[in-house]
Order: sequence, then C-alpha cells, then structure tokens
Amino acid sequence: MHAKCLALSFIAFAVGACSAAAPASPPPPPATPAVSFDGRYTGSIRITKSHNDWCDTPPSISVMISNNSFAWTLTRPNLPQKDLYNPTFQVDVRPDGQFDVEGGNGELTSLKGRITGLHMAGEIDGKYCGYVFSADRS
Repeated sequence: MHAKCLALSFIAFAVGACSAAAPASPPPPPATPAVSFDGRYTGSIRITKSHNDWCDTPPSISVMISNNSFAWTLTRPNLPQKDLYNPTFQVDVRPDGQFDVEGGNGELTSLKGRITGLHMAGEIDGKYCGYVFSADRS
C-alpha cells in the first residue's frame, strides 16, 4: 500500500509540474506620450487683404489652448457686432501641430496654421478680408 501511495504521489507531482502556468509574457512597452500644445499663445495679427476699414482688427492675438483645442473670435470693431461679422473659430490642433477650420456663419472664412515647438503661425482668409498671425507660448 505504501508503494501505491508513493506512486500516486509521484504521478500527482508530475501532472502538477507539467501543468504549471507558462511564464508571464513581458509587459507591453510604455505608450508614446500624447503631444500637447496646451498653453497661452500671444502674438500679433496683421491685415493682408482689406475692403476699406471693415477689416480692421486689434493688432494683438491671444489664444488659450486646452486639450489641444481652442476657440477664437476674429474681432472687427468697424463692423456691426454680430456673429456674422466677427466669426468664432472652434479649432482642434492635430498631433502634427496643424489646424484648418471653416467659420464665419456664412462669410466663407477659413483659419489654418501650424504649431511648431512653442510657435504658432497661420492665416485667416475671408471673402473680403485676409490676415496672418503669429504667436508664441508663454
């Protein structure tokens, strides 16, 4: 009987050893950190195309980016203060730093540009007015 118990013990040990879990696979490599352009960008904007003084705008620009998005309104004080004449752009910055969006509530206006490092540059093009801007993150 002792030999039979010893044989059964050996078989149980052998089966347990063979069914042991395989070694764990190595952990996945760390995820590439997401690109963030978040922060305040301040700089200047100037007119490149104008239909008399309607296109005048304050010469400075300030944009706050959060979660790689920002909203910015093109202010033109010599026009009626309506959304049609002072379009707000809702902008999402792509991982490569580029952005391109339409706005203007009917006044075919586009805003496009790029962020490289701490510098943002772009242009706004509308039916009667055009602008270029540049700003740096502070």
